[in-house]
Amino acid sequence: VREKFRAQAAITEFRMALTETALRQVVRTLEAEGIRVMLLKGAALATTVYGSFLKRPMGDFDILVPAGEAERAWNLMRAVGWKLELEGGAQFFDSHHHLPGLVDPKGLNLVLEIHRFMLPPTGPFTFDESDLWRDARPVQVGNSRAWVPSDVHQLLHLSVHFAWSHMFSGM
Repeated sequence: VREKFRAQAAITEFRMALTETALRQVVRTLEAEGIRVMLLKGAALATTVYGSFLKRPMGDFDILVPAGEAERAWNLMRAVGWKLELEGGAQFFDSHHHLPGLVDPKGLNLVLEIHRFMLPPTGPFTFDESDLWRDARPVQVGNSRAWVPSDVHQLLHLSVHFAWSHMFSGM
């Protein structure tokens, strides 16, 4: 049993190192094009609270960009090789808070979700995005700069996401 746990831990550590590298490349690409990036959920927590992607594993990573820049950011990621996670469903994402998920170009099945809003705009919970960006704080992501939500916004987002989007079930 111990060896199985060690093997799984090694796989998880390797995957999180790849996830962190992919996130750094995403932030660098978008920053070079003048697009601000805010880390959300696991990526924000790994960068701030845990101080390491190894200590805060995640299945995908989510970023928020200004709503007017979301399509351009998504197209930039497509241009550097990120592929559509799932075919179809374009109409669903037209009014969704994030664009269709993208899978890394190296084929590691790392999924990137580019959010235009922190939460679904049609849901009962919303944030004023200008407050969100005003209160965000900068963090280093490799040699680039990104932002993370304030502690209050991060706590509210994580709580609402877990309760509303996941109906209090495991994520």
